[in-house]
Amino acid sequence: MGSASASVEVRLAELTAAALDEAAVEALVLLVPPEERPLRGLAGLCDWRLCGALSRTLSGGWYGAGPGEVLLTPTGGRIGPGRLFVFGLGAREGREAELSRLLPRVLDALRRARVESVGFALPWPGLELAASVAQWAEFAPQGPRRQLLFGQAAAIARELSARSGAFRVCGA
Repeated sequence: MGSASASVEVRLAELTAAALDEAAVEALVLLVPPEERPLRGLAGLCDWRLCGALSRTLSGGWYGAGPGEVLLTPTGGRIGPGRLFVFGLGAREGREAELSRLLPRVLDALRRARVESVGFALPWPGLELAASVAQWAEFAPQGPRRQLLFGQAAAIARELSARSGAFRVCGA
């Protein structure tokens, strides 16, 4: 895991099936809000590549992606990353504050699983890109040293260039 004094290597990728398949990270973090059924964004793309396994898990009743719920699941080699960390979110109101409280739990889960490289999708569900990048920039230096950000790569790069931090963008 990184530290506040260590530099984080950041790569950017468009949110596409090809980028997901080629993602050279150990794990993905999926933030799933309750209003998002069917799954969209990175979670939806992972679910599609996993032949609906996440949707079946959500509809099966034992994991509902509610506030505070966490699921760690293997991908079985169907996508580049081998593990998914799925974190449930609460209602859209207060999402920014909720994410501020959730991100330390994400860090703890990644640290305990000894994850050295991870992927996220930006923007976070229910937040604008600028607010999402700001939260990520605070969180990133304490996370794994290699991070991949999925989304609109050019827009994320613009937001990152406006911030200083213990991270460097490598490649596209």
